[in-house]
Amino acid sequence: MTFDITKIPGIMRSKTWLNAARLMDSWFSRPSGVAPAYGPPDTATIRMDTWVLRFPRARQVYDQLIRERVWAGSVAPAPGGARFQVTITEVGIYIRDSYDFNGDQDLGYWDDTDNSVSMINPLSGTKVTNADFRAWRAPNGRGGDFLVFSDVKRTTLRPPDSFLV
Repeated sequence: MTFDITKIPGIMRSKTWLNAARLMDSWFSRPSGVAPAYGPPDTATIRMDTWVLRFPRARQVYDQLIRERVWAGSVAPAPGGARFQVTITEVGIYIRDSYDFNGDQDLGYWDDTDNSVSMINPLSGTKVTNADFRAWRAPNGRGGDFLVFSDVKRTTLRPPDSFLV
C-alpha cells in the first residue's frame, strides 16, 4: 500500500508540531516551484520568542551572538577617508531557511493509521524521503519551494556600541 504524503501535516498536528504542519500545508498548496526559483516567502509562521528561542541550542546561539556583539567586528572605512562615529543602540536577529525537498534526505517512517513517526524504526510506518515529495509535485502541479523568515527579535543594547569608522 502506498502512503499518501499529504497526510503528513495531519500527523504533525496530532503531535502538536503546528509550525511544521503549517509550513508543509503551504508547500502542498503552492504552485510547483523548485529552489532557487522560490515562491513568495513565509514570514508569518516562525516566531523567535514563542518558538525558536525555546529550543536550548537556538537560545545558546542567540545568547552568544548578543554576548559577543558580532556586529561590531571589522568595519570597512568610509569612502574618501572620512571618519564617522557610529553608535548601535539596537540589533535585530532573525532566522532564515529554505523549505524545499532538494537533495537526498530520509524524513522518517510515517503511519497515518496511528499518527506515528519514527526516524529509526522501519516497522513503524512507511519510509518517506525528499524524493517522495518531488515525485508528488510532478503529477500534481503543486509543491512550491519557498524561503522561511522568522520575525525579527529586536534587542536594545545597554550600553550601546560606539566605534569610529
